[in-house]
Amino acid sequence: MSDRRTSACSVAELGSFWRPSLTSFALLSVGYLPVALLGVLAVQLEAALIMTPVDIGLAIAAYWGTNAAAAPIVGHRADQHGWAPTGALGVAISGIILFLLAAVVGSKPTLMLAMAIAGVGLALCSQSSNLTIAREVPWSRQGRAFGLKQTAPPIIAMASGLIVAGIAVPFGWRWAFLTGAVLALPAAVLMTPYLRQHRSNDAVSRPRDDTPDLSHETTPPHRAIVLIAAGVGCASVSIAALGAFSVPTLVSSGVGASAAATMFAGASAIAVIGRLATGWVADRRGHTSLTGTALIIGISAGGVVLLAVPSPAVAAIGLAIALTLGWGWPPALYPVVMRYWRQATARTTGFVSIGTSAGASVGPVMFGVIVASRGYSAAWVATGFLSLCAAAFLLAAQHSMTGHGPRTPVPATIVEAYE
Repeated sequence: MSDRRTSACSVAELGSFWRPSLTSFALLSVGYLPVALLGVLAVQLEAALIMTPVDIGLAIAAYWGTNAAAAPIVGHRADQHGWAPTGALGVAISGIILFLLAAVVGSKPTLMLAMAIAGVGLALCSQSSNLTIAREVPWSRQGRAFGLKQTAPPIIAMASGLIVAGIAVPFGWRWAFLTGAVLALPAAVLMTPYLRQHRSNDAVSRPRDDTPDLSHETTPPHRAIVLIAAGVGCASVSIAALGAFSVPTLVSSGVGASAAATMFAGASAIAVIGRLATGWVADRRGHTSLTGTALIIGISAGGVVLLAVPSPAVAAIGLAIALTLGWGWPPALYPVVMRYWRQATARTTGFVSIGTSAGASVGPVMFGVIVASRGYSAAWVATGFLSLCAAAFLLAAQHSMTGHGPRTPVPATIVEAYE
């Protein structure tokens, strides 16, 4: 009887894992598409719209800035009204902006405005994707769901490169943005059944029944979220710097441009696997501590510092470590945040996203300034130091959370299902 019940539980959890996880992945992908395409189309946009690299940087900053401002507000809306309508609105905004970038945008001001609105679309998609996992994925598989969701940025980055090579180069940059708008359609299809469910009942607005009951426990102090946001902000500087400056660093150390791009693509593929593996490990550990996340970021600092060594072999090893671990911590962090603040999941992750957006906006600018004055080695050492600061902030947050949140054991039914 017990074996039959365990088997039924496992099958049910498998069935409720893939659709919401893929929906969450699709939501984040659509929200991230505008800035990913903007980055790889920078050269063509500079020529077509008479822009400078500074203008491109300002457009990207507008995207992340509005995302940071909107994330907590959007998160509160998602908690109050459900993730499905919030996510659908995000998909609609992102898809429309991609279409307008293809059909209408023709000057620097209109590009800036479009990217600022796209940042709001990302906030809607990102916070609703977090709440999708919290409400639809079994608690014991949420780390894996986050791992799958967080593969969206590197996969979209690689896909954007292919779009530029296959579409933008032969047909023009507007066709690349139009292709991005078409790619928003699968997310809309995945959202349809959840929107119908939302209209019929309010189940999507309530925590899952299989989440450990923490109602008798106190919510951690607000300073814990502030510390987590600060840690995430410092860690995001590393993510942004790795995405923007890894290839130039490898080239400066003696690697050919083509080989450097190939090495970055290979390391990105490893990073995708790393995010999935981190989510699996987080599920096994039970989502109760930020210590593991701090450890991952702390070790990634070593890989970042290795990029400062002017040796192609050492820099390549550093890149692999930095991308795998430096991009791999979100699946370990967000399930913990969601468990401690389960009644306000989207709003809380929205506050954490302020740090993410701030790091993504300020990081490349800071890195570029240091490169201009001191060189790549000094910039990577400074970035590695910020990664260590991120680990310290998360350890401080965990200390402030002691005595609050999840002290109850994992439900026996969940434990049985995985033994």
